[in-house]
Amino acid sequence: AQSDIDILFVPDFEHGSFTLLTHGGMYEDLKQLLGREVDLVVDGSLRPYAQESVERDKILVYERAS
Repeated sequence: AQSDIDILFVPDFEHGSFTLLTHGGMYEDLKQLLGREVDLVVDGSLRPYAQESVERDKILVYERAS
């Protein structure tokens, strides 16, 4: 099954660590919450051509207060 939901995650490395286990847990939680497959991508890991598309189309859903 292909995803029709793409999520770009921007980790805050100053206030905690982000591991493969964290990524996997977030993926499973989002998949269960939304009831469908998701593509969870960490910011900075995209190829330049994909990054341009993401920057053009992204919508901020949540931002943690500083």
